[in-house]
Amino acid sequence: MKTGSLLEELINIAQVSKTDFALSMNMTPSGLSKILKAGRVLLFKEKKVFSRQAAAYFANSLYSHCCYLKLMNVFPVIYDFNSRYELETFLSFAIEYALDIDLEEENKGNLIYSESELCFLGQKNILNFFCILTSHYLTASNNGSFEFYGTLPFLDRCYTNIFSRIKLISCDQSKNKLIYNHFINIGAMEKSTSRYDIGFLSSIVHSQTYIDLFFWNITEEINGPFLLLKDNFLLNFSTQLDGTPLMTYISQKSHISSSLNSLLQKEVKKISYGREDALLALQNNPDLLDKLISKNIYSVYNGIPIGYLLHEQELKNDHCSDNVKDFILGLFQEILSHDSEFFITVNSMMNFCATGKVIVPLWGEITLPAKERYSYLQRLEPIISNGKIDKFKIVNNDLFEMSVVCAPGISLIYTISHDRTSEKIHYFETELISSIFKKQIEKKQIHVIELTTDIWKSYLDEMSNNFFIHSK
Repeated sequence: MKTGSLLEELINIAQVSKTDFALSMNMTPSGLSKILKAGRVLLFKEKKVFSRQAAAYFANSLYSHCCYLKLMNVFPVIYDFNSRYELETFLSFAIEYALDIDLEEENKGNLIYSESELCFLGQKNILNFFCILTSHYLTASNNGSFEFYGTLPFLDRCYTNIFSRIKLISCDQSKNKLIYNHFINIGAMEKSTSRYDIGFLSSIVHSQTYIDLFFWNITEEINGPFLLLKDNFLLNFSTQLDGTPLMTYISQKSHISSSLNSLLQKEVKKISYGREDALLALQNNPDLLDKLISKNIYSVYNGIPIGYLLHEQELKNDHCSDNVKDFILGLFQEILSHDSEFFITVNSMMNFCATGKVIVPLWGEITLPAKERYSYLQRLEPIISNGKIDKFKIVNNDLFEMSVVCAPGISLIYTISHDRTSEKIHYFETELISSIFKKQIEKKQIHVIELTTDIWKSYLDEMSNNFFIHSK
């Protein structure tokens, strides 16, 4: 993040002239030009005054509702500013950081950030530096691949004032691949269930919009949250005696390398699987379905339209084997025919009727023509008429775009990207996920309606009249 390029971007975004900016800074246009072209490096006293004055100027021009979106090409990691003062503080921090980087290069990397350790105290300082630092590496590198490791507390509501505000935007995954390996200790999570709520699940869905997220279970507890960007930096998070958060930035290459090696040498197990990994696991373990069924699935939560009612002949895919097809159909049959509670959102039901699209995990998306959707839904009739209607619950909230299968001791979370190109299965050996849903339902934060024959008939009639044609 060079000072010249940052200021050029801010000038263009604010739609002001360089001359106007120079005059507001009590500088001549030629003096500003030297800074923009790195012909002059500002020292300590000048740096402080310049960054604050420039930040005030740009904040006055840029601040508006959701103005962070204007800055997304410069800061792909950013947060929504609650006031002009917040924006001004952020820009002052960013401009000063850029000036420091220029000064480092001028002094051949012997100052400030290179091979150093710095501490940032307080929520606002941590929030600003975290966004600026990560944005700098994501925009400055030509590598195109970034591998993060950490226990970032964005999944823990104790840190909501910092990490819940952060937005990751404008990161083109076709150009920049962001991999985040998140380490968790299942045992520790189960001991502190009160610290986890529905935000845990929303964080998984939201983060996977921008990054390739993998969970790892680690058998020992790690002292304090951290984030490590391979070959670049390490951020350690802690709390002071008075509860004030502290973030320590470390850039010594040897320490970063030894920290990563130490982490990977611990007893860790990958519990997230992409599509190819999951297909390979099914190929190598053909008895996986029997093992899963033996666990006695007791609840399924559907925030996306899964094709539970599809017939075998409707699964046509040259890239998947019969073993995969048998596994999927067997799992669907187990969920529908037994006493597992089946939760589905109103939005999923409506989206299917409007588009005819259903998702088959590890298989793909299938679109049913309008004239076939009514008969597809009627396939549920034998199950309903067989006295199992009580198992079906309609959720009048958005659950998030995921499907969750719960059984004693395990929770399977399935997610798929909006463009249906990326799938992920997270295998948690805990019932914490089920507990989260149950607590939300008990507190009426998730509104559940029992399915009755009258509701089902009304739904079919309404959908057939408004969304598709069927032959009688």
